[in-house]
Amino acid sequence: MNIYFLDQALDNEELEFIKSTLKKRHGGLSFSDIKQVRVPAVLPAPNEDGSYSENIIERLRIARRNLLRTDIEKQAGAPVIWIMPKGAHWGTVFQLAIQELTGYFPFIVLLWRQDGKTLVRTEARFIDNSGMVTHVNDATINS
Repeated sequence: MNIYFLDQALDNEELEFIKSTLKKRHGGLSFSDIKQVRVPAVLPAPNEDGSYSENIIERLRIARRNLLRTDIEKQAGAPVIWIMPKGAHWGTVFQLAIQELTGYFPFIVLLWRQDGKTLVRTEARFIDNSGMVTHVNDATINS
């Protein structure tokens, strides 16, 4: 299982916390070979008003292209971990790209929180969203 990140990897203590949490919740997964992988990313800057010239589809293509440089396609069919970057917008776009490339929404690690206008580094928080999303193709829709 790989841990993907844009701007900051986990330290040893945080990595052990994530392994322990995953083992409790998903004992059948293998955690001995967890590897942290930096996603090389060149991302467009926002406009002065905070919006982007690129639409969401174009931003998703940019995220996929950056993720493919990490060989994430080898993780297809298996869950991965995504460390949310300081820029939450891009973090969300990358989550969608990870789902498209692996077939799973990633487990999330949060390292940052907003304190007024200041971004503050916090202890690692783990979000297991594996049971929160149902694929539309798997749901029966009665009309």
